[in-house]
Amino acid sequence: MVTLRLVDEENFAQVIDLSLAEEDRSFVASNLRSLADCWLYRENGDVFPYAIYANHQVVGFALVDVDEEEACYMIWRLMIDNSQQGKGYGKTAILALMEQAKAIGKYNTIRADFVKGNQKMERLLHSLGFVNFGQDEREIFTRRTLEVEK
Repeated sequence: MVTLRLVDEENFAQVIDLSLAEEDRSFVASNLRSLADCWLYRENGDVFPYAIYANHQVVGFALVDVDEEEACYMIWRLMIDNSQQGKGYGKTAILALMEQAKAIGKYNTIRADFVKGNQKMERLLHSLGFVNFGQDEREIFTRRTLEVEK
């Protein structure tokens, strides 16, 4: 079971200590960079850093950005610690983020972009029903409609 908790004083160091496999480092910004981005954009009030927990242990990190105008919940960054890869935590974290977005009740879509060549993330997103809708020179853009209960 995966749970999400906002990054705070209690879990900050654990989030910073998470690491990626060498081959994944070109696909995901460091968690320190992500937390700095979160601080930088704090005045917008729409960027949220989450520690991903499994069995009371921090196993990953997600950075969420919301677009109120587009009614879109965006997974800006997602990473699972190198030592915790292959246990289904990435998939479960995305499903938890989808449920969170649905529970808020004002987002029609969830979006996740990934760096070209990141085949693990591409396969994961497509397995969860995300579809490509564009790209730029560095990233492929995917989204999925959220079935929000009313």
